[in-house]
Amino acid sequence: MLTNYILNSDIQKSLEHICYLLHMNDEKLEELESSLIEICNYIGLNMEIEHAKRWFDIVNSTYNIINNNEIKIDDTLVLCSKMCALCKLIKENSIIGIKSLRSQVINDLEYNLTPQYISVFENILPLRSSESYNVACKIAMCFVNYFEKTQNIDTESKEFIGFANKIRLAIEYITRKNIYIENNNSKDADCIWFIWNIILKLTQSPSFSIIYKLFSHNWKSTIRKKRLGILWGTVYLLKHKDTEWTDIDIDNFDKIRLLSKNLMIETKNRYPKNIKINKNINNDIKNIWNTYIPSPKN
Repeated sequence: MLTNYILNSDIQKSLEHICYLLHMNDEKLEELESSLIEICNYIGLNMEIEHAKRWFDIVNSTYNIINNNEIKIDDTLVLCSKMCALCKLIKENSIIGIKSLRSQVINDLEYNLTPQYISVFENILPLRSSESYNVACKIAMCFVNYFEKTQNIDTESKEFIGFANKIRLAIEYITRKNIYIENNNSKDADCIWFIWNIILKLTQSPSFSIIYKLFSHNWKSTIRKKRLGILWGTVYLLKHKDTEWTDIDIDNFDKIRLLSKNLMIETKNRYPKNIKINKNINNDIKNIWNTYIPSPKN
């Protein structure tokens, strides 16, 4: 329910529902956590490069809220409002057929890894005797080429946007095809862990480590499809436009922070918790002994 409210940018219902979830405490916190991660994934799947910095702000806040022992109401409501604001700007992408996707990126996956970078990626590449070694080297070189080509390119130029979209499509192709990469250090045999290792190795940045930790939070192979957007969106942060929240957005976030306490009070008044009467355990034990009838041995 919360996920749909945010995707529809329905800020009022989103805030009300979060207050309700926080009010219900442990019974509903799992829904809150899964909804926040799901929205991060949705934005990562569908965003353009100009959304990258704001998306990271959302991912970072989500990670902090999930990993803090105490949930702050104002921070959570502001995060929700940021999600609604960014979802309003995003158009859902149509799925590209795998053959069409391959034709757009295959040329970028044909370059061999240079000796310099073989040593850089030595710890994450498969053994040279592995059948997946050559493929792994070409995937790694695809990221290296993007990294090097965009260093001195203006982020406002069409050339840069073209490069950024190419690497985004390449990572989509690799993960959808689920190209096998042998890697003894990974959580499982999925190629996503090899790609994450490349990104973390190239960037050496705490920001990317945070995104990775959110991606792998309570990881199970069954949630792969629900997390791919977080990996795909990460590529846009390798180099991105420095687009911040607007002044109107910031003003709205400040207002929501100020209103958060009153919203929570109103929610508590509207949904009073049922008071459960605890049974007197001592009396129960006494009754057991008073009514106990021993059965004779055969």
